[in-house]
Order: sequence, then C-alpha cells, then structure tokens
Amino acid sequence: MSNPTGSKKRISLAKRLHEISAYLETHEKLPDDMTWVMVRKLAKSLVRSVAAVERAAENERKRALVQRDLLTCELHGEMVDRDANAARVAERQRFLYDRACVSQHRTLANERAAASAAFVEAAIVALCPHYNAPSHGCELIANTQKAN
Repeated sequence: MSNPTGSKKRISLAKRLHEISAYLETHEKLPDDMTWVMVRKLAKSLVRSVAAVERAAENERKRALVQRDLLTCELHGEMVDRDANAARVAERQRFLYDRACVSQHRTLANERAAASAAFVEAAIVALCPHYNAPSHGCELIANTQKAN
C-alpha cells in the first residue's frame, strides 16, 4: 500500500500540527518560527498524504472485488464444463446400452460405468475446496437406465 517512510512523514506532520494547535491554545499566537502560510502548507501536505492512502486502499478493495469476481466466473465455467462432460458420458453410455443387445453382462457393465463415474466425480469434488454442488452426471446415467 504505502511505504514506511510515507507513514512516518504523515505521523510527523500530524504531530507538528498538534504541537502548533496546542501552542495556539496556551499562548493565543503562533510560535515564533511559524507563519500561517507554513501552517496551511503543513495541513495541505497532511491532507494530500491521507487522501493518497485512502485512494490506494480503495483501489486495493476494487482490485480484490474484481479478482474475486474473475475467480467466481472461472469456477462457474469449470462447473459448466464438468456438467457438460457428465451429460456427454451419460449420452454415450445410453447409446452404447441401447445399441447392444440387452443382456445381464451389458447391464452390469453399464452399472459399473455409472459407479466409476460417481467415484471420479467424488474424487474431483474432494480435491476442489471451492466446489460445493456435485455434478448430476451419475444421476443422468441412472435416470436413463430407469427409463429404458
């Protein structure tokens, strides 16, 4: 954000203005080595410095919001890709299941494919800390089996 010398400068400016105001309260005049022009310059410098820090903090907040939005958008895109892939797998499994003669061997192979897809999805979800909703790929496979 700002460097340590900048914060030291702001602190020294604030201390000096405080000393001047304390002197004014007790003596009702400026110190001998100060003029009103110098006091205004000190105040102006302090205000500019504080405003610069506030601008930097606001820019940092905006940057953080944009970064979070980008990550959310990217994560959403990944979830859409994952669901699309699950739908493609389900369609391919349905096609293969419908094409072949329905037998006990084919049914077991289709069930193993659904279980395997569920295992892979569970492993992906376990690895990704930001992924909350599971994919519906295995659900689609199970529904297509029930429909047939």
